[in-house]
Amino acid sequence: MASWRWCSVSEVEFFDLTYDESEYSLSDEAFETALIGTYQRVFNQSPYRENFDYQLAEEIIQGIETSDTEGVVAVDYGIPVGFAWGEVLQPKDQGDFPDEVPEIFFDGEAYYFAELGVLPSYRDQGIGKELKKRELQEVMQREDLDKGLMRTSIEENEKKLGLDNDLGFRPLERDGEIVTEEVDTVGRDDSDLRGYFWRRL
Repeated sequence: MASWRWCSVSEVEFFDLTYDESEYSLSDEAFETALIGTYQRVFNQSPYRENFDYQLAEEIIQGIETSDTEGVVAVDYGIPVGFAWGEVLQPKDQGDFPDEVPEIFFDGEAYYFAELGVLPSYRDQGIGKELKKRELQEVMQREDLDKGLMRTSIEENEKKLGLDNDLGFRPLERDGEIVTEEVDTVGRDDSDLRGYFWRRL
């Protein structure tokens, strides 16, 4: 059982997610391994209750290097406790999204906010909001991007939806209805209804 560590956002360090020689870089094997473990713990526990095995989580983390990615990691006492990252969408990505997502999001000028997670014992302390804010700030500094897209669960996810709304994300609608998608949960025989949201950058 995870122990509770109460800390303020000011006590946690935030670093860009990189492969350079900086501190807490993904080029450091030990830190990469720790981030893989954090990813598993975030999504395998409530409220997600999915089942990411080590190999799948490793593939996801290592895939960061091969895409046009921006990201931030929260670190406490040298351990990654939260993360946020995404990637620039390309025309080849359109098939991975519902037909209702407009083609304009696949013009190479849209950023997909793909991942946001905080360890259960560090939640409700503002860390997730700070991660998302920092990621958004990084993305908005890029002159090649003009819009952002994200997908999140819309069932029993009021905190996350409130955070996204505070950061300027609005429902992506088609014919007056929010664009949604049933997504298979990892390692379980059920699915989760997720909605799409977007904002100008």
